Amino acid sequence: TIPDALRKGEPVHVVYIGGNETQAKTEKEISAELRQKFPGLTLEFFFPGWSSSWNKHLEKVKPAIDKADVVVLNPLMRTQFGRHVRKYCGSEHRWRACTGSGKESLKRSIEQAAIWIYSKRTSDSTPEQPTAKS
Repeated sequence: TIPDALRKGEPVHVVYIGGNETQAKTEKEISAELRQKFPGLTLEFFFPGWSSSWNKHLEKVKPAIDKADVVVLNPLMRTQFGRHVRKYCGSEHRWRACTGSGKESLKRSIEQAAIWIYSKRTSDSTPEQPTAKS
């Protein structure tokens, strides 16, 4: 199964964007727990907070988005920053939402995004099965 493949170390790169110092306090714990569960998982976190300098944060996250398999976006960010991040992701960079603000919600969203993108990757690389002609 897909979670089993990730547990065996299949690589997935997730970038988490959103939140502030409250969420940043959970970064190390989330990283350690998820890397123990999925050894091939690469995680990057960006906690922009509520800074009005969202354009500077946008320039910092663009290279990470370009390298990521999937981006997890939390709505805890400046509105314009979020709009520009989603626009930058467009159809070329897949992203998922994280709607919570606590450690377990962040962790669950990252885990679900990793499983989702790995399933997309494996289904996209699987040749179509021929259909029976009637």
